[in-house]
Amino acid sequence: MSRNLSLFVCCRSVGWNMMARIPFLDGIAGNRAAIRPMLGDSYASLPTILTGKTPQEHGHFGWFHYTPASSPFNRFRFVRHLPSSLRNSRWLRAVIEDWTTSGERITGRFSLYNIPLEHLPLFEITERHDLLAPGGLESQQTLIDWLGLHGLKWFCSENGKDDVENADSLAESLEQGAVDAAFIMLNGFDYDVRVEGVHSPGLRGRMGWADYRIRGLYETASHTYDRVDLVVFSDTDMLPVSRTYDLQRMVRQSGYLYGRDYVAFYEPTLARFWFISNDCRTAFRQMLDVCECGTILSNEELERQGCRFADGRFGEMLFVADHGKAFFPNFISDSPPRAASGYLPTDARLEAGLVCNLADVKLPGCVADVYELLAGCIEDSAGLKPAERVELIEA
Repeated sequence: MSRNLSLFVCCRSVGWNMMARIPFLDGIAGNRAAIRPMLGDSYASLPTILTGKTPQEHGHFGWFHYTPASSPFNRFRFVRHLPSSLRNSRWLRAVIEDWTTSGERITGRFSLYNIPLEHLPLFEITERHDLLAPGGLESQQTLIDWLGLHGLKWFCSENGKDDVENADSLAESLEQGAVDAAFIMLNGFDYDVRVEGVHSPGLRGRMGWADYRIRGLYETASHTYDRVDLVVFSDTDMLPVSRTYDLQRMVRQSGYLYGRDYVAFYEPTLARFWFISNDCRTAFRQMLDVCECGTILSNEELERQGCRFADGRFGEMLFVADHGKAFFPNFISDSPPRAASGYLPTDARLEAGLVCNLADVKLPGCVADVYELLAGCIEDSAGLKPAERVELIEA
């Protein structure tokens, strides 16, 4: 019986512009296409890639969401009474992060970033579980669950390892022929682009490294397996940031108080607001409507993007930055971003990319369609029937 392998590589934040501009996997992956990204960051795109569902279906549209009554950080309410020198210390932030990770048994991608510690009790962690492990999504079965239900063996990246360590671990599994499918995340691109910009020498160097490592994994697998189906894709590109805006300062100058009149969570390109005071809601709408750095997302637009949540957990009012602009300071970044994603996916420069060695397949037009390509690839490689996938996911 022949052994086949489905090999999937996600290169975070590497857009079609870069994939098409340089020789990338030429000679082994000739089928390629640009794909439309999603609103939001990888907190939305990775669950969609793993399920084929929209954020409002799989429930992930932010690293954190507003649930003060059940926040795991309620035990840290005392922090707001500490001197600012201690409250703002990296030591205290690290202690809270480590305690939360172990105490709450967090296995997903979790960081406190630069969230003011006194605001933590207002929020809940969205990605509590490793999305690349069985049961990673509580609301939906993922591609990983499906592999396990069929008795297929797989390899997935580990959150605690860097790109080199994950690639080394995968190479060892492929040499042994130990898996039927592999899904590896290359996350280093995201950091390079945000810190150094879309034209940084570091990005081009990392692309060369990725080309080298993926070729090596493919060649290793080709010696062990009879057939290797390779799909390499990204979730979005980034845009160079031409100007940053201190949105928090503008909001503070309104005179309304955080925690009394409103709550906000600031990402580099998306600001989320919840309102305790109706007067504050009206005033913020009027203020943001004339703000030159972004746009309030209407319910119709959120519905169109598959990101409208009736309970408002990810924001009652969402304000997205205009393309090429960013909010700084924010709750995520240490320094002003040189490049950013998370915009409305209407600018062609944000297109993600996909390259593969599959023939006679329909390539995805958007990130949400990547799931169908990956699932179909596994079905064909493992000799499964599409109906079996439908029955398992609906069960």
